[in-house]
Amino acid sequence: MSFADELREAEAKLKSQIEQESVKKKSGTKKKSTRKKTSAASWKIEDDIIALYLQMTEASKFFKENYSKKRKVPQRALVRKMEVFKDVIKGRKNADCTDQMRQVFDEFGGYNPPDLQKIVIKILRGEYLYGGGEPASDGETVRKSSEES
Repeated sequence: MSFADELREAEAKLKSQIEQESVKKKSGTKKKSTRKKTSAASWKIEDDIIALYLQMTEASKFFKENYSKKRKVPQRALVRKMEVFKDVIKGRKNADCTDQMRQVFDEFGGYNPPDLQKIVIKILRGEYLYGGGEPASDGETVRKSSEES
């Protein structure tokens, strides 16, 4: 068999595959998605605190990947949350900003990054339960930057 014959045969196979695929599409046979769907309800308030911290510190891709793996949240979703917090910090309105995110920003948006980092570390260690003033490791209460004078 010559090269030209092999080429024609391969072309004919490709055309038949394309025809079969177009028939499948027309018949309505859909391939199931292997993508895991997550809902907004699966986001804990602690995850939003971490997203706010990462946005405030302009975290690198390395940190985003590690935090998303540690908290078992999709990295793209974490980055999207950070983008929403970026808009909120700049005073822009964002339709994707949830009530929970507003609550997190209202409570933690005034913290200095080092103070917020202490809370994030406690979250990652499993030592932080959301609510009120969180005691720092030295026994003092972590305060918002506007209250420090």
